[in-house]
Amino acid sequence: DAVSESTGPRLVPTDPLISSRVRLSMKRFNAVPPAMIALLKNQDMEKDEERAADLDKHLDVFTKTLEVEGSFCHSSTPTLADCHCGPFLFRFGAVLRYYR
Repeated sequence: DAVSESTGPRLVPTDPLISSRVRLSMKRFNAVPPAMIALLKNQDMEKDEERAADLDKHLDVFTKTLEVEGSFCHSSTPTLADCHCGPFLFRFGAVLRYYR
């Protein structure tokens, strides 16, 4: 794809194994925003714990795809996975403090 063929810093690594891990992380993260939004939209305090547990479950699945070493999702440099999830997680941190 076009992102893989760029001549500058690569967001999708050339190593096929790491590239597949980047894409898997992105796929696993896709379940996180709906769970976050469900928690924020919830008006029933009795269901907060259930919504938080659902969010924790999706975050756990996502974090298991990440590399332990490095400052970013899969290395010491940003990848497409960082571009995919980073902005949402940053914004959610600010929104959660404001609304909860």
